[in-house]
Amino acid sequence: MKHSKHFKASIHYLPTEEGGIITPISSGFRTIIKFPFDPNEYFGEQLLPDDEIIYAGDTVSTEIQLRSNNDDVNLYEGLDFELIINESVIGTGVVTEVYE
Repeated sequence: MKHSKHFKASIHYLPTEEGGIITPISSGFRTIIKFPFDPNEYFGEQLLPDDEIIYAGDTVSTEIQLRSNNDDVNLYEGLDFELIINESVIGTGVVTEVYE
């Protein structure tokens, strides 16, 4: 486990009909990230290549930078999480690499 706020993850965005995003997203997209067994919610920004666009139903590999004021999170490869907007889950992810 590493204390960090920067990691790489594989994320699957739910299709729109299952509660996923309606409009496409790009780098800088921010959402709430909720890890299991952690009472805190974290504000995370996705860092994608400048020209990459993500649509509902896509699965992508992306870097995430947590922008919350909370202390660094205990992250490890294989840790799953949910992406939340307005109390609705729009996608799920798995940490694939943790940066120092």
